[in-house]
Amino acid sequence: MQYYQKINEAEYEFTQNNVNEALRNYEEAFQLYPTAFTKDYINGAIMSVTVKNNDLAKKWISEAIRRGMDQKQLLNHKFLIKKLGRNYLTELYNKVINSQKLWYFDNFCG
Repeated sequence: MQYYQKINEAEYEFTQNNVNEALRNYEEAFQLYPTAFTKDYINGAIMSVTVKNNDLAKKWISEAIRRGMDQKQLLNHKFLIKKLGRNYLTELYNKVINSQKLWYFDNFCG
């Protein structure tokens, strides 16, 4: 499957210090497979933070949360806490969860 190939290429490029190429492979993988794995979104976010692309990191962390990552799992990522801050990650988590609740209410209860 092309998704796994792109993820493997991203991880390889990262080990070779080609972070921008790694990010490009992650982006392509996520476009190929819209329901990508949470761990891949987090790995992509970690790589994004290493090149100070915090907007991309935020996007991919948000996707991981939408796909089921709970707050405890998110706050166990020491590197993300060090680079982005515990408060930032907590606020992002709450924002994503609250927007999902609103979407659910609007579409199924409202």
